Amino acid sequence: MERQSNTNSPGGRVKRIIALSLFGGTLVLLPIFIQSPYQMHLLIMTGINIMLALSFSILFSSGLVTIGAAAFWAIGAYSSALLVMKAGLSFWFSLPLSGIVAGLVALIAGLIVVTAIAAITTVGTKVLAKWNSLGSSL
Repeated sequence: MERQSNTNSPGGRVKRIIALSLFGGTLVLLPIFIQSPYQMHLLIMTGINIMLALSFSILFSSGLVTIGAAAFWAIGAYSSALLVMKAGLSFWFSLPLSGIVAGLVALIAGLIVVTAIAAITTVGTKVLAKWNSLGSSL
């Protein structure tokens, strides 16, 4: 019976680091070898969609079913485009700013949802308490 290698073993970590380093190095050197703007655009769009698919994979594997991640990606992309096109900022400066904008929108949306859930729970508890008191008087 063949023994499976444990990725947490020191040998497994080294192999993973080497594989990720080779992959990262290939990605860094890829623009040197690809001269066509169309092919570069396709690779960039493929990479973006792979990252989005991986984020959904993490969400779904943890049992969360949500499309909020896609909405926050869209908010970050839109804010980055506005910062570059309208404000005239460099892409590298607008990239972290757009992440902060998307994070703030997510924070505000989360606070609204938590407040709404707390309000619904409070009203529901009050209705149940009232219903219980009515039931005991009969």
